[in-house]
Amino acid sequence: MPWSLPRDVSDVPLVRRATTLRGRLSDYGWKISTGPLVWNRAKDRISARRRADTIKIMWAADLDGGKPRRARVREAQRWLQLRPGDDRTLVLDRPAVLVRRTTAPEQPRRLVAADLDAACLEEWGGRVVVENHVNVLTCIDGESPLTARLLVALLDSSAFDRLYRCLTGSVAVSAYELAAMPLPDQSTLLSFRFAHQHRGEAGVACFGAEVACMVPRRA
Repeated sequence: MPWSLPRDVSDVPLVRRATTLRGRLSDYGWKISTGPLVWNRAKDRISARRRADTIKIMWAADLDGGKPRRARVREAQRWLQLRPGDDRTLVLDRPAVLVRRTTAPEQPRRLVAADLDAACLEEWGGRVVVENHVNVLTCIDGESPLTARLLVALLDSSAFDRLYRCLTGSVAVSAYELAAMPLPDQSTLLSFRFAHQHRGEAGVACFGAEVACMVPRRA
């Protein structure tokens, strides 16, 4: 597992607290994979218009504001024509949390996540193909205390973003580092869920606000 190294003196309490947290995504039933579509190997099958046997492509640019949104910059490359066997290897037809795999150095955040829940997936046609610059996180445990909504809230927190920067100096967001991110225990996650459900975003308790008091609570 990677070591956490503070990038700044203000990160020391966060890193120190994170070393006491033993949970990982796999402990809560989450699996991580990479979007299977390598677009430049399928140029001849990608188009701006829907045709027979086509399916929408989910691009990294579509991940914005916690939910997938159709980015205008990718509308010219929105549809992929499927070939026999692609249903097994390319198609995502279940809810997932999506995280960008790459960011620019000047971007304020490294972790950009979106919740592709059942309703959102239906809006996209019930199934999508995820492009290779996106991490796909799916949960195989229906009773997991770490719900998709809570996971996105945690990934969207300043504490989690800072901690990720302490795990790696790269602008890339790999499945390896995501799998290594420390998480609280089950009882703490359940308290986070209660706070999030009853107080919205202000109630999201990440490492700082209610676990270690390292990050100021949002008003």
